[in-house]
Amino acid sequence: IKKRALYHGEVCTADADNATVDCVSSLLPMEVGNIRYRTLRPASEVGDRLESSRINTSSALYEAKDCTNQACGISNYGIDAIANREGSPYDTCVQLVVGLRYYYKTVNTTDVPDLWIDAMSRLDASNCGTSDADFAAFDDKVGMPGWCRLVRMFPDPADAVISCSGYDMDVNTVTYKGVSFLMDEVVNANGASKLFLLKNGGMQRLAQSLLFENGQVQVAPLVSKDLVAIEVEGRDTTALAANAAREALNVIAGGTEANNNDNNASTTTEDDRESPMLRLTFADGSSVLTKRAYLTMLPSDMTQVRGLESWVPVVRDSLTPGMAVKVALFWPKGTDIASLLGLTPCVPGPCQRIILDGPSRSAAGDPWMVRQGGV
Repeated sequence: IKKRALYHGEVCTADADNATVDCVSSLLPMEVGNIRYRTLRPASEVGDRLESSRINTSSALYEAKDCTNQACGISNYGIDAIANREGSPYDTCVQLVVGLRYYYKTVNTTDVPDLWIDAMSRLDASNCGTSDADFAAFDDKVGMPGWCRLVRMFPDPADAVISCSGYDMDVNTVTYKGVSFLMDEVVNANGASKLFLLKNGGMQRLAQSLLFENGQVQVAPLVSKDLVAIEVEGRDTTALAANAAREALNVIAGGTEANNNDNNASTTTEDDRESPMLRLTFADGSSVLTKRAYLTMLPSDMTQVRGLESWVPVVRDSLTPGMAVKVALFWPKGTDIASLLGLTPCVPGPCQRIILDGPSRSAAGDPWMVRQGGV
C-alpha cells in the first residue's frame, strides 16, 4: 500500500521501526459500525422493534470520530447499554451477540455450546419466566440487568442475529464462534473492527503493482473491457481447464488436491522464461499477450469465458443452492442516491453501510439478503 501511495505522489509516514505505517490518504475508511438496516420479514418473525427499523434509522450507539489508520468511529455496545435500554432497533439486535459473549466469557466459561442456536437457546426468553421477579432473577443469574427485557423483544433471537449480520447463514448449523467473530468483523460488535477501501483502482491494481516488480514480471493490464476468451499459447486450454476443474470437484467431494497424469493438462508451475504466454481476448476484438493474468471474476461470470467452460460443474456443485453474488447498482447521472438515503458516499467518504433482509422464507418467491459494502 505504501509503494502504491508513493507512486501516486501521496505520503505515507512510519514510526522508527516501520512497525506502523500511516497511509490514510491512500485509503477510504469505512464506518463499519454505522449501519442502516431494513427487513421485509414480518414482526411475527423478527419482533416489532426490529421490524420498525428503516434505512433512515440511525444507530443510537455509534460514535463518529475523525478517521485514522486505527479507527473511524465506534459503536458503544455493552452490558451497560443493555441495562440502560439504549440503542436503535438494529443496535438492540447486535446487543444479543454482545450479551451472549459476555455470559460465556465471564459467567459460564466452561460449558460453551458449539452451535449458535444452542448457545442462544440457553439465554432466550423461555428461560426468563413470566413475572418481573422471574425476569430479575434470570438477569441476576446471567449477570446482565435488562437481559430478559432485551431478549423478549425477539420471537426468535438466534434467527434475528443472522438477519442483522447481513450473511445468510443456516441458523441450525452455524457455530457460536462463527457468528460471534463475524459480527465483530462486519458490524463492529466489539468496537475494534477496521475496514478500508483502497484508492487508485482498488485491490486489483494494488495486486498488479506488487506483481509487476519494477517491470520484471509481465501482468495483464487492467482494462475496462469484457473478457470473452482466455487461451494458453501452444496448449490445449480446454484440457488445462478441465484438469483444474476435476481437481476442484475432487476437493469438493472430500478428496485431496492432486494433478492427474495427463501431460497435456499439466498445471505444474514453470519458469517464466519457459512458460507459454496467455492470450486474453475481449469483446471488441482486441487481445493481449501476457505471462500472468490477475482476474477477479465472479464464478458465475468466469464460466461464460471461452476456454473455461469446464468449470461450470464446479460452480454449480460448490455454490448452489445458496449462491452469493456481487451486484453493482447504477443510477441516472445526476442522481445523488447517497443523499436520498441519508448516507455518506464512499467518495469522499467515510463509507457507511446498509443491510437489507428480504421477505420471509415462508413468503412467495425466494428469500434474499444483501450486505452493502459502500454507497
